Amino acid sequence: MFGCGVVRGDVEDLVARHGRPHSRSARREIPLKGRWAETSGVRVLLVDDEASIRRVCTLVLRSVAEVTAVSTADEALTALEQGHFDVALVDLHLEAMAGESLLRELAQRWPATRRVAFTASPSTLKDTGLVERVLEKPFSNEALVRTVRGS
Repeated sequence: MFGCGVVRGDVEDLVARHGRPHSRSARREIPLKGRWAETSGVRVLLVDDEASIRRVCTLVLRSVAEVTAVSTADEALTALEQGHFDVALVDLHLEAMAGESLLRELAQRWPATRRVAFTASPSTLKDTGLVERVLEKPFSNEALVRTVRGS
């Protein structure tokens, strides 16, 4: 299971039904229905050093948010300096800069951005007031969408 509650078979099924894109510009949109089809215009910054997590979470969230996915804290800071984000989803275990350090900088420089941490190990980070929510991996697609929507 990926961190976003999608099992490898789900991803393989999507590729089988819709094809594997050859380039970023060649990607085809996968039609979404029901609760996944609503869009809200929310801008999300997703920070995780695992490419599979970034891909799956982006796939899940793209119907409800505009997602910018990056792999490092430095890329996240650059993205934040270039534009506004409503929500920052940050993995606590990044390689170069710890996710907690990035969240502290986010809180200081961009206090209006909602901060959500996700991790495979339990965390007391929410008790610090540094984040609104902590999602423990693996989390469901529904939990991810609810978190972004703020419910």
